[in-house]
Amino acid sequence: MSGFPTAENESVAKDDFNALITNVKSNAFINLLANGNFKRTTHGDLQCDYWQESGVVNARSSTQKKFGDYSLKMSPSNIAHHAYQDIINFADFKGLSVALGCWVYAPDTNVVLRISDGVGSTDSSANTSTNTWEFLYIARTIDASATRVRAELRPTDTAGDFYFDGAVLVPGTEPPRTAMPISLGELIRRTWVDSVDPSWHAESGDVYWNYAEKQAYRYDGSRWQIA
Repeated sequence: MSGFPTAENESVAKDDFNALITNVKSNAFINLLANGNFKRTTHGDLQCDYWQESGVVNARSSTQKKFGDYSLKMSPSNIAHHAYQDIINFADFKGLSVALGCWVYAPDTNVVLRISDGVGSTDSSANTSTNTWEFLYIARTIDASATRVRAELRPTDTAGDFYFDGAVLVPGTEPPRTAMPISLGELIRRTWVDSVDPSWHAESGDVYWNYAEKQAYRYDGSRWQIA
């Protein structure tokens, strides 16, 4: 395969996609997450695209940032509130190790990262400094019976505003911290439809490969059509 396909102008061929997945399983410079720099939002409340909310709004913010122009901000009112993202192709990583890393800026020392797979979970150590950027990371071997691979950003406190930036989930046991790797997660999200909401975050011209049907579709702004 010559390179990464672009969602806007090229369908993802089955053989190419499978070859890509095979290659990235051992590549620690491929980010399995989408929007790890928290720049992309299509929501009126500035919720970061692809990042789900559990009890608290996660919002794009320019108040604090480690990379680029934005970070993800959370102001939890309950210690269980957090933000998370599930990778779509989780089954490709059953039995393999993945590592989650993220920079955090927090008013206290209770922030942790968590990888969960529907069978169990692993938490990072909490941050040790306050009101400055600190890199946290954790690795987990995904269970052979996993039902998901989920990256969780968890303040575990209600002390104020918590910021997260440079989120990465990579194959292996230690994520890179000095630069954002290529986002396979963004590629998959822009080329693979979510079966629950086929128009989720789609933009006119986006193409996805329906893995079950082995068929490419293109979004025309209102509906998906065979590409």
